[in-house]
Amino acid sequence: MADLVSPEWQKLCATQLPIPVLYVDDDTSFVEEVKEALEPLGYKITSVPSAKDASEFQSLSPAFLVIVNHTLPDSPGIDLIKRLLALSPQLQTVFITSQETEYQAAEALRAGVTCYINKDPKVVFFDVLPAILERTLLRAETAKRQQELETEVRQSQLRLSQAVTLSELGFWEWDEKRNTALYYSPELLKIYEMDASQVELGSWTANKDLKHLHPEDYENYRYKSHFHDGISDRFDVEFRIIKKDGSIAHLREIGQAIRNDKGNIIRSYGTVQDITQIKTTEQTLQLALSEAEKANRTKASFLATMSHELRTPLNAILGFSEILTGEHFGPLGSEKYMHYAQDIHNSGSHLLNLISSILEVSSAEAGQLEIKKERLQLCQLIKDCFEEAAPTLTKAEIYTEILTPKNTTIINADARALRQILFNLLTNAAKFTPKNGTVTITLDEVAVEQTHQSSENVPEQDRQKATIQKHAHISIADSGIGMDQTDLSKLQQPFTRMNTDPHLSQEGMGLGLAIVKSLIEAHNGIMEIESYPEQGTTVHLYLPL
Repeated sequence: MADLVSPEWQKLCATQLPIPVLYVDDDTSFVEEVKEALEPLGYKITSVPSAKDASEFQSLSPAFLVIVNHTLPDSPGIDLIKRLLALSPQLQTVFITSQETEYQAAEALRAGVTCYINKDPKVVFFDVLPAILERTLLRAETAKRQQELETEVRQSQLRLSQAVTLSELGFWEWDEKRNTALYYSPELLKIYEMDASQVELGSWTANKDLKHLHPEDYENYRYKSHFHDGISDRFDVEFRIIKKDGSIAHLREIGQAIRNDKGNIIRSYGTVQDITQIKTTEQTLQLALSEAEKANRTKASFLATMSHELRTPLNAILGFSEILTGEHFGPLGSEKYMHYAQDIHNSGSHLLNLISSILEVSSAEAGQLEIKKERLQLCQLIKDCFEEAAPTLTKAEIYTEILTPKNTTIINADARALRQILFNLLTNAAKFTPKNGTVTITLDEVAVEQTHQSSENVPEQDRQKATIQKHAHISIADSGIGMDQTDLSKLQQPFTRMNTDPHLSQEGMGLGLAIVKSLIEAHNGIMEIESYPEQGTTVHLYLPL
């Protein structure tokens, strides 16, 4: 019997051993003979004597294959098979009998049995039984795989249908030789507001297809679509259609050509998508951008005008307060007048500085910073700025130190801008450094790697180039209160002030770092800030030499 087992059967057994079989028969001696014949082949036989026992067993631990005798003590075997198949149509059943007749065979086949076999003679029965069961299970395995494939195909079709519905994509197929439609998907008909009955496939021509086109887009669509140039195998065109309610819809169509062996286009297929919402969003964003640019120009104009209008009376205030404090036309009399005049002058100077800072930030945002570069000795410039900020540092009772190289560092830069950068950083350090703290300014030269975007005429692989360039490195380090990492980026925005110490007063409008950042970037430089709470702050400036 082992010689009757095929390689396919051996492969099936290797993956599914043991194969459970339910054998329903009240002839115990015959059941034992069947077990002795089948169990060495990889079957696990469970025997029950009645139809009732078989039904209970299948409901608890169903077998993949059931062998049923034609007569049972409580029911005909055919009736049991009918009940089992009603519950499990995929069940494999083998009907055995010792009273074979044509009527019984026909009845068994109508009941849905997989195989029909006669017990007598016994030698023949046990000789062919393994082959019968092998054929039954292999057929069941094939049916199972087929069912699984059909399930996968249905699931794939469902997913594809859901994706198409969600993306609102319409599909079409076109006969390029006859210039007629071969297929329009339901989604495409929905986009074009057509019913399937309106489209006679095989006779739906390009002229009928174009009747929805916006008149202004007709020529553009005709030129770009359906491979009219005879060269391209793909087209991508955007156009408008006029819907039934008179509204305009924006569509995007993508087509792909299919050529024959001679290279001629014979068919094409493609998609159409309604992009009206995308276009509406783009137009809204464009309008918002235009309004924002207009508002920015208005703001810049307002700030420039206000700065000019405020500077005129401030110049008078500063000039007359200087005359008063200088007593050019005689003594003021009471000493209080002298104090008042000095306060007027100091307040006017402070207000003028604020106005200048606001105008500086406004110019930076508008990209109108004027940088006039000249050859500068950076060491001397730093010392001059340090001396300028010395009264502020001395008043704050802060220890200061300058560390510059002995050789002279030469740089091409705007002297006024660099002085403003250093003065802003030094006064910031003094503002947030407690009494007896330290402020150190250091100058050295370092190599910095920078990435440059080359011209479009340069090959793409060479456009992004990293170069090593020498930079002057200026660092201003203080032992002040420091700040959290999350606050660093905020402080570089205009009108942002950060103070973690309630005992320290804040002056200014939070424009210092914003101005420094703008001026450094105008010099193609880099600004980096290191700071930690209670550990001080270090600002690094890198300026190309």
